[in-house]
Amino acid sequence: EFLGELRSRFLEDAASDARRTAIFDKIVGRLSEDPDEADLWETGPSQGRTMSEIGRQWDMYVIETLDSIEKRAQMKDTDGNPRVSHVYRTGALKRSTDLNDYLGRHRVRVLYNAMGQAVEIILKAPDGSVVTEYNRASFDPNSDQAPAAALSAKYDTARRATVKAKQNPDQKQLYNTRGAVEGLLEQVMDTVSGSIAAQEKGSKSTLPELDDLEKMSLEQVLDH
Repeated sequence: EFLGELRSRFLEDAASDARRTAIFDKIVGRLSEDPDEADLWETGPSQGRTMSEIGRQWDMYVIETLDSIEKRAQMKDTDGNPRVSHVYRTGALKRSTDLNDYLGRHRVRVLYNAMGQAVEIILKAPDGSVVTEYNRASFDPNSDQAPAAALSAKYDTARRATVKAKQNPDQKQLYNTRGAVEGLLEQVMDTVSGSIAAQEKGSKSTLPELDDLEKMSLEQVLDH
């Protein structure tokens, strides 16, 4: 019922461009899958995200961001260039880490202090503009959830929520799951709509054609 409502809401004008439906189905299909071992581990008791002490949210966000970047360390973009690069200070300490998407566009930069600790995370849109800059001060110490402006982070949040809902479908968890999934789809569909509108006005669109979308992995879609 919930997914049916979302389909009606986000795909009411999908007939105008089948790419909207393809992206929606790819995301919802993955969120609806039964959890695998990795999903269960991430949502296990030791992975709880209810800490509200000052700084703990930032520390967790940094760990998750760097882990996400590390998973792409051996990947290359479509031109064969590494997607992850580092700039070092004297003494082999990192000054910054950059992550590009699969098309080679700069999407994330992590800045480190003189001790090699991450102090700022900058998220960028496909056109290179800065979407959000996060640092320790960005986090509300009373919040139990780190911000997730990047689509990949929003997807991770939504996936954890759907797994928890399968494990414990009480009203509170279902409410949280609905919010996480809606937040993800709202940002994705707003981005897709903007690309389609720009293309209809004659501008060059960054949105792949339908045949390409259907061949792309979910990660590639979210990176795009």
